[in-house]
Amino acid sequence: MLKSGLLSEFVSMTKLFFTNVSTRVKVNGLQSFSFNIERGVKQGCPLILYLFFIVVEVLNYMMKEGIDFGRIREMILLIEEIQ
Repeated sequence: MLKSGLLSEFVSMTKLFFTNVSTRVKVNGLQSFSFNIERGVKQGCPLILYLFFIVVEVLNYMMKEGIDFGRIREMILLIEEIQ
């Protein structure tokens, strides 16, 4: 995210948002004990949509750069074959 030009403060806050997160689940009306989320994110996290958009923008930029410098020639040929 730093390479995409985002402020380091935003990156630090985002890391804090996903660090030391715990949750509980409800099964048959009973809540479980609290447990830590070590990978992934909680369902319905509003920040994930924006992080996804940032990643897609970075990938889009990288692909445009690759096409401009001739590094993604094979992908263009495959797309032309499909059409």
